[in-house]
Amino acid sequence: MRLLHVCSCLLLITNFSLSLEVKAQARAGQNTCDKGVEACVAEKRQEWADRGTLGAMLHPMKEEDVATAAGARWIVHQVKPGGAAEGAGLLKGDLLTAWNGEAIPPNDLAFVDRRLESLKVGDKVKWTIRRAGESKVLDLTARTCLASQPGPG
Repeated sequence: MRLLHVCSCLLLITNFSLSLEVKAQARAGQNTCDKGVEACVAEKRQEWADRGTLGAMLHPMKEEDVATAAGARWIVHQVKPGGAAEGAGLLKGDLLTAWNGEAIPPNDLAFVDRRLESLKVGDKVKWTIRRAGESKVLDLTARTCLASQPGPG
């Protein structure tokens, strides 16, 4: 099963894991930071802190279920307690049908991925969902992906 966390980063990032990432990038010749490891880790941590999360986990609908789900392509698998999605009223089992008023294309599973990649802390998003046969629009505000750093919303 392919799960998509509605966050373009991990929820818990430690300096240790960032340090490993920086070192791995350096070994692969992909590190764009020319400072020492600690300075690069601090820079990377700030990049992650600026990324947004909506606090839900989605997975794609099975092709045979799409027809009975009124065109929905994604189903909510989990809602993070205290997250933006929970605050907006999103529930496990809700069907995501549109992002900011734009219907999710039936053959484009990367549609949601691309929007998540660009989320920044404080971004406002409108999700159209289907629940119990009814359509509903939820307003969400992206929060920080790092649990140790407060974000708006």
